[in-house]
Amino acid sequence: MTCSGPYNSSTNLCRSDVSFHNKKRGDNEVFLQLRIKASKTDPFRASATITIGSNSGIYCPVRALQTYLSRAPTDYAGPLFCYSNGVPLSRSQFTKELRTLLAQGGHHPAHYAGHSFRIGAATTAASQGLPHWLIQTLGRWSSDCYL
Repeated sequence: MTCSGPYNSSTNLCRSDVSFHNKKRGDNEVFLQLRIKASKTDPFRASATITIGSNSGIYCPVRALQTYLSRAPTDYAGPLFCYSNGVPLSRSQFTKELRTLLAQGGHHPAHYAGHSFRIGAATTAASQGLPHWLIQTLGRWSSDCYL
């Protein structure tokens, strides 16, 4: 999601890697698809598409990304997450900002990093009773290390 080195549109997320869709024609319920072009769990760089649904809660990921994109630079080949001047958000800067916000919310920031979202999703899915094979598939885990 962020850059650990120079931005490369063939491997890093671009704004063009995000698409929004209605669940049914004429339906207001929207989901988004995010194309991951490369990741450490994809050694053959076959890419993966992640589908994320909207919800009616205060923390809707679809609405949050729509709001962000309405305010972000509009270079569709540029980085998905960047500053207002178009400079890509680095992994270290993301972690720093995340930890600042967590501390402001009363959480212990050293317990969190960018990877916390992925493992947190697996933990939440397991707590909701999803089978392990499905958690592994949805999280693109190549081993059972998420258990």
